[in-house]
Amino acid sequence: MKRIQFVIMMIILSNFVNACAQLQKNKNKIDVASVDSILIINYLPNTVAKTPRKLTSRQIKTFVSDWNNSVSYGMCKYFQEYRLIVIQNDGTQRAFRANGKNIKEKSDVCFDFKANNYFNELYGNSLP
Repeated sequence: MKRIQFVIMMIILSNFVNACAQLQKNKNKIDVASVDSILIINYLPNTVAKTPRKLTSRQIKTFVSDWNNSVSYGMCKYFQEYRLIVIQNDGTQRAFRANGKNIKEKSDVCFDFKANNYFNELYGNSLP
């Protein structure tokens, strides 16, 4: 009986690991030439005004490069501090949720942007 339980648990664990691996492989990169603009909105609790800021062309290139080169470290949950909206030339939009150095798009698969205050600096316009 214990052997059957062990086999069932291994099958479930294997399916879970495979599902997570699939999610991590499906990151959609951004083509910088297809980006019209990127907006960043501050969602910090003490922020009254949720005024979006438009990134400069240099910041767009930096963000796109950092997103395309970011590495997933798996599923995570966190309080969203920033929302980024990538507006593409054809009018479609992609929304990202960010916190410190972490970012995720549609699922809870997190990607690491390395710098601890990456999105704070991006919102404060101190990121090149």
